[in-house]
Parts: sequence; C-alpha cells; structure tokens
Amino acid sequence: MRAPEIASAVMIGKTVYVYDSRGNILFIVTANGLLGYTATTLTIRLAHHALTYNNMGAQINIQTIR
Repeated sequence: MRAPEIASAVMIGKTVYVYDSRGNILFIVTANGLLGYTATTLTIRLAHHALTYNNMGAQINIQTIR
C-alpha cells in the first residue's frame, strides 16, 4: 500500500492541518508559520527553525533560519 500524498495544508492560528486528496487529516503540527508543502513533504517555521515532515508526519529535517 502506498503512503498517502499531501493534497493541502491549512494553518489556523498556530496549528497546521495536513490533508490528503479525500479531505482526511494526515497529521497536525504546531507552527509559527507554514513555509510550504509538496505531495511528500511539509515545511513549517517554529521559532528560529524550519522543520520538514514527510507525508506520514515524521520529522525528517531541521534547519536554523533567521
């Protein structure tokens, strides 16, 4: 079975909701900003860091930003 793809990500307040193409929530994260997403990754801003998650909600990268 293939992992679901990210179809959209919506930030409401400090919460980012990540959805598949059927409108099901894949995962939820807390953030200071939504930097972007692809079908397989989501990148958010949290304090002075950019955190990247895969489409299963696992953090796969962290980078310091200003």
